Order: sequence, then structure tokens, then C-alpha cells
Amino acid sequence: MKNLTAIRKKIRWLLVGVFPFFFLLLVNSCGNSEVQKSDVELGHDLYIAYCNFCHGKYGDASVGDLLKVKPPDLTLISKRRNGVFPDDEIYKIIDGQEALEAGHGSRDMPIWGETFANSENVDEVMVPKKIYQIIEYLKTIQR
Repeated sequence: MKNLTAIRKKIRWLLVGVFPFFFLLLVNSCGNSEVQKSDVELGHDLYIAYCNFCHGKYGDASVGDLLKVKPPDLTLISKRRNGVFPDDEIYKIIDGQEALEAGHGSRDMPIWGETFANSENVDEVMVPKKIYQIIEYLKTIQR
């Protein structure tokens, strides 16, 4: 009888103390660990939010006829450069550090480095990261 009472206390201790602890630990870890998006996915989200209007949903400048200056087809960046995607050049264009290609016209394209700092409310460390995320996405849509 004494052993049975001791076993019941241990079971009660497990049910009341240990199992809820592990259950809460499991729930807490699942609830707080948002599935992390990749840089490509985050770049796609930024592209849709900022670039889609002028360059089209797929980067092919399909809406360009509506604009005064037709934007370039972003799916052909590598093709126009002999199969090489120029990360640094594209970064500088997006950030506003470099003049755009002659075919693009004037600086009608917004300077996204400044825009990200203001509209995304991020610091100077995150601005380059956001631009590189867009670049990572652009690499995936090359033809």
C-alpha cells in the first residue's frame, strides 16, 4: 500500500509538474518561431511592394507602356551582360549611387536606398540587406 501511494505521488508530480512544463515549452517554441523567410522570398515581397508597379509582376516591364519612360525588362539583366548578373552594378542602381543605363532615361526610378530608410523605418545596416534581398530575387527571374 505504501508503494502504491508513492507511485501515485510520482505520477501526480509528473502530471502536475513535468508534463505541463514540457507542453508549455513545446507550445512556446512553436508559437514564437515564425517560419523564417529566405532572402529570395523577402526580396520578392519587397519587389512586389516597390518594383512591381513599373517593372511588372514578373519583371518583364509589362506595364511599361503606361509610363513616360519604359523601364527595362528585369528578366534580361544577365542576358544583356553575357550571362553574368552584376550584383554590384544593380545594387548601385537600386540604391541610387549609379546613373541608370542610357536606355532607362532620366532618374525617374526612385532612389530606393533613401526610400527603404524612410518607409521601411530601418537603419543604415538594414537598407543594404533589403537591396541585396531584391537582388537575390532578381537573380531567380533571369531568362
